[in-house]
Amino acid sequence: DSLAAIYPQFAQSQKVQIADLKAVQKSIPNNQGVLEYVIADNELYLFYFSNTEYKIHRQVLDFSLDSLVKNVIDNIYWEGCGLKKGQRNQSCKNYTAGSFKLYEILIKPFEKEINDKSRLMIVPDEVLGWLPFQVLLSSLPETQGFYNEYDYLVRKFDISYTYSLTFQLDLIRRGKAGAGKSVLAFAPKFEGEISGNPRNSENSCALGSRRNFGELKFNIPEAKVIVDLLKGTLRSENLASVKSFFDLSSDYKILHFATHGQANEEEGKFSYLILKNEESGSNEILYMKDLSLLTNKLNAELVVLSACETGLGEFQKGEGIVSLGRGFFLAGAGSVINSMWSVDDASTMDIMKMLYKNLDKGMEKDKALRKSQLEYLSRDTVNHHPFYWAAFTAVGNMEPISGTGFLNLGWWIFGGSLVLFFLYWFIFRSRNQ
Repeated sequence: DSLAAIYPQFAQSQKVQIADLKAVQKSIPNNQGVLEYVIADNELYLFYFSNTEYKIHRQVLDFSLDSLVKNVIDNIYWEGCGLKKGQRNQSCKNYTAGSFKLYEILIKPFEKEINDKSRLMIVPDEVLGWLPFQVLLSSLPETQGFYNEYDYLVRKFDISYTYSLTFQLDLIRRGKAGAGKSVLAFAPKFEGEISGNPRNSENSCALGSRRNFGELKFNIPEAKVIVDLLKGTLRSENLASVKSFFDLSSDYKILHFATHGQANEEEGKFSYLILKNEESGSNEILYMKDLSLLTNKLNAELVVLSACETGLGEFQKGEGIVSLGRGFFLAGAGSVINSMWSVDDASTMDIMKMLYKNLDKGMEKDKALRKSQLEYLSRDTVNHHPFYWAAFTAVGNMEPISGTGFLNLGWWIFGGSLVLFFLYWFIFRSRNQ
């Protein structure tokens, strides 16, 4: 089924015209460049947009772009499979060479234009929708395997993504929904061995990930830190239910899911998250198709899908990837942070804790995610391979969460009142003296 068939209400309520060039450029911040890709037969078209420029580059594809992208992603993902030393060395070489070649193809043609920008928005097409551009390498390393020293694209730009320029323009025009409460976090409790997991043999690695249905040690601690930081609401263990999601989610600016997830690349509408039944404690599935019940009803400025494969799903020609992340946009979300492979439980908690600290400072969402990834890379005690830090991508409206940061209205009022108090006290004291 197409997205229009799955979401007939959305299809009827969101009839928008293709965005004209002037409207697109007007929506682009001064410090941002936009790269859009269109794959047509054996040609790749690159479009560069800024608020003042518009350029096109055409490139003949005399090689398989699909194979190159798949090779890079596979060699990142295999790091989580417990490779032996010889296999790991070869995988490192494959990833390094492939990601540098992709940089030459996808970024190099407009390298000069984006060099004075600090932010980069990617509009991918077809196979590029599976690629987290932050792992591309602008140069080959002198010594392979020292991943914390690599020249990743994320070192240069706050990177975000969108499904189309029309989609992005619509999100910006929609603005912030105005939900009153801060964050609602879901963190079910999972115990015991892996069971009931329909993974195929190709994906049977990443056993410490949030893709299998076994124990998660770090999802509840992750959610508790986030809720404590933003004074939000935690639904953990059996309270992290499908029912509570539908009952409560419309009241919150941020929705956070720390749980198991799995994409369905055959039928994207059956991609899902695992939540709980409040009474029995058994697993309950929240399918992408279930989000149609909330079409345009969510008021969330941000949905964070801290689970496996939430940015993956079925590719549909003309519509892109039908993923869980896409489903939350159709339900009304302004932005989504989702994952591009089976993520590691422990490193995901670290990334998320840093992400929310940055969001709470009032950062744009793409900047907050980038800084959390760079901070992770700067640590001495972690594995710096991209598998552990690069899975998450930020899609949609990247404006800061309303009411966050030192410069929000509440802080201005508090600070102004404090200044007036001390000024009054100083004048009163001077006059008495």
